[in-house]
Amino acid sequence: MYEPGVIGVWNGANQKLQNFQPCHKRQPLATYHRQHRVLEPGPGCADGVLEYTADPLWPGIPGVQRWHPLTQMLQFSTVHGVDPDRLPGTLYLEVRCRITADPPSGTRWRARNAVFQSVIPSTDYTVTNNPTPDRKIRNVVSIKFDALSRTAAMTYMPRFVKWLKAMNAQPADERKWRAFTMGSYHVLGHNTQVNEVPYLTGQSHTRQPFTNDHGFFPFGDDYTWIWDEYRRAGYKIGYGSQHAINMMGYCLGLPDVADRFDYLFRGQDCYMKTCANFNILNVDPSTPLCSGNVPIGVEFIRYIADAVKDATAAGAGVAFFTDFLETHNCNSPMTAAHVEDAALEAVAQLMEARDDTLLVVYGDHGQHYGKLYNTPWGRVDHRLPLLQVLAPQWWLDEHPDTEAALDANQHEIVTMYDLHATLRHLLTHPTSFSEVGPGIIETMDNPHARSLLDPVRTHPDAYRTCGEAGLDHASCVLSPGSMKVILTPPAIMVDIIEAVVDHVNGHTASHRSPADRPGDGCLEVFIEGDIISGFINGMVRAGATGDIYDVNVRIQPYACTFGAVVEVAHDGLITVHSVAHTSPYAKFETCFAKAEGVPSGMCLCQFPGGPVPASKQDK
Repeated sequence: MYEPGVIGVWNGANQKLQNFQPCHKRQPLATYHRQHRVLEPGPGCADGVLEYTADPLWPGIPGVQRWHPLTQMLQFSTVHGVDPDRLPGTLYLEVRCRITADPPSGTRWRARNAVFQSVIPSTDYTVTNNPTPDRKIRNVVSIKFDALSRTAAMTYMPRFVKWLKAMNAQPADERKWRAFTMGSYHVLGHNTQVNEVPYLTGQSHTRQPFTNDHGFFPFGDDYTWIWDEYRRAGYKIGYGSQHAINMMGYCLGLPDVADRFDYLFRGQDCYMKTCANFNILNVDPSTPLCSGNVPIGVEFIRYIADAVKDATAAGAGVAFFTDFLETHNCNSPMTAAHVEDAALEAVAQLMEARDDTLLVVYGDHGQHYGKLYNTPWGRVDHRLPLLQVLAPQWWLDEHPDTEAALDANQHEIVTMYDLHATLRHLLTHPTSFSEVGPGIIETMDNPHARSLLDPVRTHPDAYRTCGEAGLDHASCVLSPGSMKVILTPPAIMVDIIEAVVDHVNGHTASHRSPADRPGDGCLEVFIEGDIISGFINGMVRAGATGDIYDVNVRIQPYACTFGAVVEVAHDGLITVHSVAHTSPYAKFETCFAKAEGVPSGMCLCQFPGGPVPASKQDK
């Protein structure tokens, strides 16, 4: 049963959904004709100046975006910034409507709604059958919907869910493909890099510290990326992000990224306020992002479909990895509706029109700040994202043991380490994981990893436990023991909150901001008023050695929300297992670069445009 706070969030999301305006009902700013590479002005800027740019928002290309008036049809013959013979299809076009208003409003921009990319040769994107002459799994496409929980997907992507259920309900000899939903897929940690790096490398994100200067790139020897394994196996490699490109949603450029991929999709969105006027995290949840009158997610999928066709024509397969950011707007869980058309397009283009592709659709975590997360149920929902594996039925028929394993694993606890092991195993399939697994696991940071193409459970007669999946018992919401909402905080909550504050300050003490330069480091955090007033909400469950509290705490400055997992042992010993700030102000790693070595999610800082806090001493 949901607690009242969750009901309010879902009701608010449903109201926003009623105002959802599909892209096809809008007047496009411009139309791009792929076959002839012609950009044509549209009717959507009658009250302003229509402008275009061919410069990606990517610091790997020097200078800023250069905008030009779009007054007539234009034809593009070259690909800006990238060799078209080496990276087909990286033509980048973006259109905006500049509206000059009377002072004091000054100049404002209408939301950008045109970004166009295509692989050469172009297609008209009709769904056509493309069976392969030699039936085999030739392509692997990984669709990551950032911050998408299984609950949000099932609630706000009903057409997608209905299609998968309808196909699964058909007799095996009649269905074209089958979808497997991993119902107990569990996060490894709080945010993207903690979960995504293990998937793409098989290794922990702590192996190479993240910095805002280069993200997890350049590709050092500390990581072996999954696409390197596929390239060695003869695949072409694709990567794309709705972000203007970087991996896992960070907006500073990667100077050598173009040398790593055969297909590269650059989005138009910027993840942080500091790098562009457009911030995908703050748009109105009821307003989808459009490429002309097509959802930008559909445009992205069509790029992937073109890449697959291009590689097939060259006699190769493709391993394509993606990052869809629209779902990371944590203003509302209904942003899952933004990507439903993209999910439908992926199934149509890659599973219906083809019979040689394994499609993985997943979220790296659920919403981890905002109204939903700041409810006890939201803390659970965050840790159970979406994970689906779609495979051609003919392939499953040829490998019944694989189909049986995928079927059974839908009910087992699995993680991103398992998904990494699965894609590695696929390269040697149908050889069993028991034969090739030891060599794969040897390169990974989790000895518990298993392939989903084989049964993952350790003991044949018992479901896999959190520990057997390599998850910490304290943070795994699928551990035995019922979770209860904390309606009235117990007396021990004062000690818990103090432990959380001390834990954060202890980790940031050596990176404290100087009094005369408050933006150069981390700020000391504190509770304003009575300690107990810092408690927002939470849940508690009985563990083997004590009670485990999963709580949200309001911490100053900025009234930020910190999520914490704290264990109170039977002897009274308090252990803080994890803490991360989760409010919109402090989202992700805005302050992380100021505190090299401080655990992710603990440094609060003052940065340009942010509020100026009052110090604890002033209080």
